[in-house]
Amino acid sequence: MVHSVVDVAIVLTAMAGSDANDSVTGEAAELDGTDFTQFLTTEGVDTLRVGYFYADETLIRGQAGDAVEVTQEQIDMQINIYDQIFGISPDTIARLEAAGVELVRIPIEPSMISPTRPAVSDYLAPSFKYDLNNFLAGLGDMTPYATLEEIVAANNEDLSNRAPYRSGLYRVFARIRHD
Repeated sequence: MVHSVVDVAIVLTAMAGSDANDSVTGEAAELDGTDFTQFLTTEGVDTLRVGYFYADETLIRGQAGDAVEVTQEQIDMQINIYDQIFGISPDTIARLEAAGVELVRIPIEPSMISPTRPAVSDYLAPSFKYDLNNFLAGLGDMTPYATLEEIVAANNEDLSNRAPYRSGLYRVFARIRHD
């Protein structure tokens, strides 16, 4: 959802507060209207300990198995892919280290990327379409879309700009029947 701590503060500002359709959020009513970007400071950053994931040759060879011959080029390519998904950029690492942040490298475990692990969509799919359509209906004229199907259709008009990441997942949700 975000690329930086500033983005996190902006998203939190947008999300904080209460929702008349969700009684649990009543406890957060006092946060409504709070601009969380005001709390962004570098004070105490040198006391932070931040973990980040990395892939290594052992992980890649383990995934391939003993029966598969894997070239160093293939290993490097797969490590690069995992670094893009799980890792942080060398520039970010350098800036964090320069600020005094303690960085902890955490190896990616095979169980974290196992194909047998249930996908998020397995949990979200049954109610996502129904809940989103109800949410959109509650917005009335505040949104140009009334249903998930309309969002998918709009995204399909220009996928590379409107839904470049995981757009296929939305199409799966749109096909789900919720009776």
